[in-house]
Amino acid sequence: LQFFFVRAYPGFLIQYCQIILGLSDSTVSGILDRLEQKKIVKRERTKDDRRVVKISLTGKSQKFCNDFRQKKEEYFTQMLKKLSEQETKDIIKGLEILNLALANDEHQIQ
Repeated sequence: LQFFFVRAYPGFLIQYCQIILGLSDSTVSGILDRLEQKKIVKRERTKDDRRVVKISLTGKSQKFCNDFRQKKEEYFTQMLKKLSEQETKDIIKGLEILNLALANDEHQIQ
């Protein structure tokens, strides 16, 4: 989960992670320590304010994400080929409804 969070928000600030995930400073620091030890993420202090730390994926992790995305797309493409035209239309309609619901929910949160 943390891995995909970092992937979704490259260069995010640690403080945002604490707020968005609702975790304490020490919990986030511990998670990031473990991810950094495994060379999954890297921490970078900003030049303007050394207290501010940005988190991003390492090149190796970025490659993993890209490979994973490609395999996932290939898998879903193969699965969709097995469906009838009507089943495909039904799925698209369902995803459109879900997308609208998520968009509306996102506006309510802000």
